[in-house]
Amino acid sequence: MQTGHRLLRITRDRNDLTHGRAARSTEDIEEDLVRLIDPAGWEDARKQFGDSGETGLTPWIEAAPMDSMEGEEETRYGILESYTQRQYEYLIPETGQTFRLPQPRFRS
Repeated sequence: MQTGHRLLRITRDRNDLTHGRAARSTEDIEEDLVRLIDPAGWEDARKQFGDSGETGLTPWIEAAPMDSMEGEEETRYGILESYTQRQYEYLIPETGQTFRLPQPRFRS
């Protein structure tokens, strides 16, 4: 239930900010976001279970291209966050980094 309430507060804040209404402090919003995403939990799970490496989950999970890794040696995986007709955008949960990949073009 905590997660549901937290998500509702974040959504309300987003709507308030978008429409120029008063919202909670940035510190309160950030605290809710960090608790909702739980980056330490993602890192712990990755250490415990290893990287997913699941190729059958494309486009939902995708390996980050090396140029977005900023010199990291380990492969990181992103979860599909948003998409357009031209590209997919992925979020790496344990770092908060995002990367974009072009959508493949299919010919009929």
